[in-house]
Amino acid sequence: MKKTRFIALVLAVAVMLIGAGYAWWSETVTLNTDVTTGVLDMDIVSFTSEQSQNVTITNANGNIGLDADDTDSLDVNINNLYPGAFGKAVIGIQNNGTMEVKIMAGSLVASAVTGGFENYYDRFQVSITPSFNDDALIDDPQIISTLYDAGYGYRTVDDITIQPEEVLYVIINAELDENDTNLEGELFEITVNPTFEQFNR
Repeated sequence: MKKTRFIALVLAVAVMLIGAGYAWWSETVTLNTDVTTGVLDMDIVSFTSEQSQNVTITNANGNIGLDADDTDSLDVNINNLYPGAFGKAVIGIQNNGTMEVKIMAGSLVASAVTGGFENYYDRFQVSITPSFNDDALIDDPQIISTLYDAGYGYRTVDDITIQPEEVLYVIINAELDENDTNLEGELFEITVNPTFEQFNR
């Protein structure tokens, strides 16, 4: 009987010890983590031009600026070009996203021109350059960031990167040689449509 009581006592102590073990204090730490993805947003923010007398340059189908209704498309019209005249349009495209973007080297940034020039000095040139004051762009003929590949259009020479809030300028320059005789009433068309990608592509 004493032996049975002793075993019962040992079991009771063991149960109490186990219960004491379960009674230890505990605390849980919770970390709530939010992950947001970046935004790639390129907006047309400026339009300037320079042209010879009687040549007109206009834009349409776009709201230029940083409004909520800004468009990603702009029609540029260079009208009444004549021998010895030129027209230059400078369009600013700002990186309003949260990450650096780039146009990869070799990217097609403009479709081939329709229509045919008759003189080597005639040109319809498209250039792109980042981080430049748009007033200086109009006066600087040396800015050429693209090459014309006959039959394929204008392609970038190197990677072009644009930081957040930085502006990329697209320069469209049309010029006819003063000795032209057969281009009266001609229509030339070109579509400039650079594709911007995230910087690590």
